[in-house]
Amino acid sequence: MLSKIGVLSAKKMCAENNDLKNPMISPLFGRFNNFPNTILFIAENDITYPYQKLAAQKLTEFNVVFEVIEGKNMSHIWPFLPVMKEAKISLDEIIKRLE
Repeated sequence: MLSKIGVLSAKKMCAENNDLKNPMISPLFGRFNNFPNTILFIAENDITYPYQKLAAQKLTEFNVVFEVIEGKNMSHIWPFLPVMKEAKISLDEIIKRLE
C-alpha cells in the first residue's frame, strides 16, 4: 500500500528539505525521556516495518512502558482500512483503550 514512491512523496510533503534525522521528522532520532505509556500498532507488510521495530527497541532503551500489536500480513495504516475485518478489530481496540 505504501511503496517507495509513496514514501518519497510523504518525505517531500512532510520533511521538505529538512534533515531526515531531525527528531521532529523521525522519532528514531529523538529521545523518549518521560514518554507516556504507548501502544504501537505495527504492520508486517509495511515498507516502514523495520523502522517500527527500531522504534520499539528505542522505547525499550528508554524504559518506556509499551505494547506492540503486530498486524500479521497487514499493510501501512491497517487499523484505519474499513474494508478489512482486522481493521475493525484493531480500531475497536484503539477506541476501547482511549475511553
